[in-house]
Amino acid sequence: MPNNSLIGIDIQGIATIQNRLNKLPGLAKDMGVEAANEYIVNLMQVQPPVPNKPFVWSSDKQRRYVMAKISKGGYTRRTQELRNAWKTVGNGYQQMVVNETPYADYVQGDNQIIGHKTNNWQTIEMNLKNKGKEILKKFEGGVKSALKKLKLN
Repeated sequence: MPNNSLIGIDIQGIATIQNRLNKLPGLAKDMGVEAANEYIVNLMQVQPPVPNKPFVWSSDKQRRYVMAKISKGGYTRRTQELRNAWKTVGNGYQQMVVNETPYADYVQGDNQIIGHKTNNWQTIEMNLKNKGKEILKKFEGGVKSALKKLKLN
């Protein structure tokens, strides 16, 4: 696994949303994106309970690798490294949600391994799909706060 992996959430190419965003004052766009991103970070930090069933390995090679790490003192408990690595980068409208943990893609990304899937780890895509309405509400709340600040409501 490369040490420079990065999981980011970047929604682009949705013309209707982009057109609506462009009509908003700058502060409203900024506060809307930041409010939605804060919610997404909190959403991605939720971990499933520790499973009470055996882990399902993707391959014997993976199992041997993990067992070797365990024998050297690694993987003995949840470290919270993945959870704590979710953050926002940048400010305002250009802000992004990222996770720079090298193995994040195998737990919560597009390359999620079967063991994490069977242990109910939510992927980015699942969270965006399942919580889309809530994310939009957070965005709208940020926009409303900005409009109130700007005395435009």
